[in-house]
Parts: sequence; C-alpha cells; structure tokens
Amino acid sequence: MLPGPHDQPQSTRSIQVIVGIGPRPKPDTFTFVDADPLDHTRRFVSTLSTSYHRYKLRTFTADLDSPDDKPAYLALRHTLGELLEVTAATAVAAIQAPVALPVWLIRYQNRHLDSCVDALLADQALPSADAAGGPQERTYSYLIEEMSAGHPELRDALDAAGRHIFTSYRDKPMRDEYNALKHGNRVNTAPFQCQTQLADMDWQRTLIFEQLHEIQTQGLTGYVLQWRIHPVELVSLYAQIDLCLRWLDVLHWALRWLHDVDTVTPHPGFPSLDNVTSVWDSRDWSMVITQQVTSGGRVLDDGHRTNSAPLHAEQSLPSGITRRST
Repeated sequence: MLPGPHDQPQSTRSIQVIVGIGPRPKPDTFTFVDADPLDHTRRFVSTLSTSYHRYKLRTFTADLDSPDDKPAYLALRHTLGELLEVTAATAVAAIQAPVALPVWLIRYQNRHLDSCVDALLADQALPSADAAGGPQERTYSYLIEEMSAGHPELRDALDAAGRHIFTSYRDKPMRDEYNALKHGNRVNTAPFQCQTQLADMDWQRTLIFEQLHEIQTQGLTGYVLQWRIHPVELVSLYAQIDLCLRWLDVLHWALRWLHDVDTVTPHPGFPSLDNVTSVWDSRDWSMVITQQVTSGGRVLDDGHRTNSAPLHAEQSLPSGITRRST
C-alpha cells in the first residue's frame, strides 16, 4: 500500500507529479501543493464509480426500441469513444501518478496520454515519482498485478482487455469518429450530411462520418472529403462498452485497496480470456469512400474496406449496405 498521509514529515505538503514521457513529447514535471496531498487523492479515489456511464448505457439502449434508433446508436458510439479515453487516462494516471491521481487527470493533454499509452503497449515503463519526490518507473504489468491481487486466474483476461482498450483508444478511425460526434453534434448531426451525395447505397441501417483525406496536387498538400461508413451493429457495441465498464470497475477496486480506502469489498470479478477475445474480435468495421477531384468536377471513388479489399462485387459490401438497382 501507499504511505499514509501522515507518514511523511509534517513539513512536507507537496508532491512531484510527472505527466507524459520524453523526449518527444518531453514529460511535464510540476509540484502539487496541498495541506495534505495524499489525503486529497484518497478522497478522490473514494468517489470513483462507473455509475454515470452505466446510466448512459441503460438509457440509450432502452431508446433503441424506438422506430428511429439512429440517435440512440450515435449516443452509444459516442459513449464508447468517451469511455475508451476515460479508461485509458485513469489507467495511465494510476501507473504514472498513483499518489496524485486527480491532479494528473486535471493536468494531462492528449499528447501526454497518447505517448504514455503507446509506451505501455510497447511494454515500456513510465517515469513516475513517489510521495517523497524520488524517481521511479512503473509498467503496465504493475497495474495488472494490482488489479488481479488475490485472483491470479484473472490476470491474463485483465491484461488482454486493457491492451484492447488501449489499442482502440489509439485507433485513428475510432478517434476520428469520436471527434466527429463530439464536435459535429454540438450544432448538427454531422455524420449524416453526405447521404444525398451517395445515392446508390441503402442508408437505413448505416452511419456516416465525414473526415478529411490528405492529397498531393501540383506539389502542394490539400484535402478532400472522405466518408467512413459504419453498418449499425448493436451487439458488439454493447459488449465493448460493457467490457470497458467492467475493466474500469476492477481498476477502481484496485485503487481503493491501494490507497487503503476500502480493503473489505471483494474483487468485482471479470470475464474469461475467451470472452474478452470474442468481444474485441467482433468489432464492427467500416467502408471508406474518398472524393476524387477531376477537371470535370468531382466524382466518388467507390471506396474500400479498412483492410484495403476492393469493393467491386455485391458480396464485398458491408452487412446492411446494398446497391440500388438502376
């Protein structure tokens, strides 16, 4: 367990916090000053809960019973993107700054989190500091050991699930979609703006996300519109959100134990490794359509799957998308 808040000298009212890794981006190191910084962390840890995201999952899933379920599906896709970042950030904070968890979460920027997640996926240690400011290094394995304490049979499943969550958080198409939902929906349902331009598809069970595709023209860099098209697949989406929540429940349990906030509540448990693998193997995939600009105007390049397989035959289209007869 971590040192008690009063195990340090009474004159010590500050702790060193490291955010990110170096040299690119260089880690930020700063001093957090508080009357009792470790007690501040303990109070924060005692409030950790997945109830907010579980409420969203229940609410939006119930709305899927309505005839027009696209808004509910969009809300669930946004919830998954949000939850991937929340889970990754909490995990990295627990590794890099366990004595100043809330301070790390307030301070970090995407560049810090991205660099740390990449390092953990590569099994590299993160620089850290103990309560006295001494340098330390902690790895992803350190976190998994804490999360599986007393239950070694859960270690492999927790390890695999965390890596899937980190990988999905760093997945560029997933991030582009999350940003389209997060920013576009502030003023409009942006993912649906290009429907009328792709009239040979059946959009009834499909979601579309606009993004920019870099091109080189006449020695200059430019961008054209690109559409990422997702078939609506609810079972795997629900399972991914649920697995993130269950992994986060275990992380919260470990942090409460680590900080001596709650050493009585039993381990919440976790699905088997086979279940974890099946959830992430079932991830839905998308088709990409890129606008091509010519001297005669613009045409659409009938896109490709994310694995670059061409879409020329009817059977190569995603489930839920069919060509209309002309």
